[in-house]
Amino acid sequence: MSNHPPAPFHDKVVFISGAASGMGKAAALAYAQQGAKLALLDINEYALILLVESLECEVLSFAGDISDEAFIVDVFAQIDAHWHRVDVAFNNAGYGVMRSVIECTSEQWDQVQNINLKGTWLCVREQLKLMYQQGSGSIVNNASVLGLTAAKGADAAYCVAKHGVVGLTKMAALESAEYGVRVNCICPASVNTPMLATMADDMLERLAQLQPIGRIACSEEVIAAVLWLSSEQASYMTGVALPVDGGVLAGINMV
Repeated sequence: MSNHPPAPFHDKVVFISGAASGMGKAAALAYAQQGAKLALLDINEYALILLVESLECEVLSFAGDISDEAFIVDVFAQIDAHWHRVDVAFNNAGYGVMRSVIECTSEQWDQVQNINLKGTWLCVREQLKLMYQQGSGSIVNNASVLGLTAAKGADAAYCVAKHGVVGLTKMAALESAEYGVRVNCICPASVNTPMLATMADDMLERLAQLQPIGRIACSEEVIAAVLWLSSEQASYMTGVALPVDGGVLAGINMV
């Protein structure tokens, strides 16, 4: 008989969107190592299948568009039917087009808002319905430092959507506290994900120089904050927009 205590997320049902790559994949691997059962969503079905095959925990997977309301309602109906609960959610799916206010088309604007903000809201709404019934739960939304400030040259639509995610987080936290549910968000700066990998080398170097800590974050560093926020160690934290930004929001570097 083992004397080791159970892993922090042993038998917890954890939902992750944007799960097949980047921070979502890092989160899936980390929660699986901590004993969780996983409900994984991503629009990239092939990448999602590869991830599921690499995991040794109980998994439900869903391939589809996070901004499709009927799809999201069905996802959580299936999670409810299978496990009858969701303990933790990491709403991570995101998308950007790198356009200024004047360059952004209506189609690009709608796509960015739908994936980053509407999709997150749809997931939070369905998660809260289940968590209210069970009287517990922890939600972590993936916002951005661009949810707390703006930056010249950044993606305008993405910045607006991530400000919305921060507002959604605070409203959901206030509404859900009496039901035993906590809602927080992380606000990372530049993270070494496939989204960043599409940028030119000189742009990546410039981004690294903008971080006071001197480099771009790796996904695992950000996910460490997600696991903490979603754990009982953060039991008194709700409504928080937590920068995980290498010092970006600390101030302007004049050197």
